[in-house]
Amino acid sequence: MSLRFALANSLNVAAIKVLERAGGPQSLYDTLQEPHYDLDHPAAYYGLGLTIGNGEVRLLELTSAFASLARLGIYRHSILSCTLRVN
Repeated sequence: MSLRFALANSLNVAAIKVLERAGGPQSLYDTLQEPHYDLDHPAAYYGLGLTIGNGEVRLLELTSAFASLARLGIYRHSILSCTLRVN
């Protein structure tokens, strides 16, 4: 099975192997800090499990990450807005 297939089908062991080959949890941690994701602990705390989502993020940060994937890796800071309507 190829790594591409495994990642596309959410096979977690393959995702962890990819992170391991890419430099371990510190490399992913550094990448996540660039667009201002606020992880509360150092990379060693999360370990390779950071690949499969064991880091705490806010819902707005998570949706921004998925939107970045849809934009082929281009990150844009999301802003939450609320409109109050009075009838």
